[in-house]
Amino acid sequence: ENIDYIIKLFYDIKNTEKLFTVESFIVDDDVNTVKMAISQGPKIYFNTEEDTIKQINKLYVLIKEKLKDDFLKKEYIDLRYGDRVYYR
Repeated sequence: ENIDYIIKLFYDIKNTEKLFTVESFIVDDDVNTVKMAISQGPKIYFNTEEDTIKQINKLYVLIKEKLKDDFLKKEYIDLRYGDRVYYR
């Protein structure tokens, strides 16, 4: 189940505007969660129960409209909670 989600997530990101390079995907004990590590940037947390495109769109809006140049300086970006996005 997580593998299918990761494959879909990878291809959905690959087919969008290139704002970062995916380094790896992490599956650990967090329920319904896949973490994506990007090159020289934050880990991004995705909810495996939510649509990949919707979460990618939330991420891109956050990067372009709010974080901009500070994006790569963040420790993590958490997209798992509906319309809310958390980052540090």
